[in-house]
Amino acid sequence: MWLFKKPRPDTGEAWAEKISAEVGELMDLPCARIELATYEGGFGTVSLSFADAEKGLELVHGNERLPIIVTDYEKEKKYHQSDHTHDRIMETLKGTSVPVDWSHPTIEKSATDVFAGYLTLDALIGNTDRHHENWGILLGRVEASASGRLLTLSPTYDHASSLDRELRDEKRVDMLQKGNLPNYVERPRSPIYWDSNDKHAFPQSISCEGPPGGNPKRFSLGWKTPSGCLTPPSRGFLEECRRDGFPKSLLIKPWIFFVLHGRN
Repeated sequence: MWLFKKPRPDTGEAWAEKISAEVGELMDLPCARIELATYEGGFGTVSLSFADAEKGLELVHGNERLPIIVTDYEKEKKYHQSDHTHDRIMETLKGTSVPVDWSHPTIEKSATDVFAGYLTLDALIGNTDRHHENWGILLGRVEASASGRLLTLSPTYDHASSLDRELRDEKRVDMLQKGNLPNYVERPRSPIYWDSNDKHAFPQSISCEGPPGGNPKRFSLGWKTPSGCLTPPSRGFLEECRRDGFPKSLLIKPWIFFVLHGRN
């Protein structure tokens, strides 16, 4: 089943979603499949569902898993949720397998390693929306398992809040001309905290380094991407725009230069 997603007005959410998925694939991460699309005259994206009721694959979001280990966890509080911590997320992933039909091409990885890869992707694309409903676990019926249910990490999904998609062209041009781009890309914060007593979530720029005193090796097992990794998917995106007849205005906006230079 495909789900159409229409971007909010005056944002680049559609192209951000598409390019981010392409970057994730370049990193060998399991990603939801995203394609550019039009529906009823509107421009957006479609994503292929990785949950499948007929096959017994049910998506359970993080806010349904965290209350198992956190007393009085507020499931409806997406943001400023200091109980949504790195260590607690990793704790919920214990006993969870890597996504179905996925394996890393060179290194054997665990579900926590793969989630660390998701955080590395977030840092690269400036994703500020990894709240507790934007990661999850797939429950599947497997007769061979002791509990009758197999837990697997879901692919990474919902990356529309990335790549500075909310900025207007005037702001992009101003930052490029004044040389303020490096400072800007260091500012985004993740909705994930290191500690529940922290006042602020951790900066996105350090999310791929792991928590202080944690396991930094987990965050360096093949997830780091070479400089310029945004260029191939960006070119592919533009080619799709040309081929599929999307508005030409999308092809001349300053975001092309802004994204390629700001995220490399």
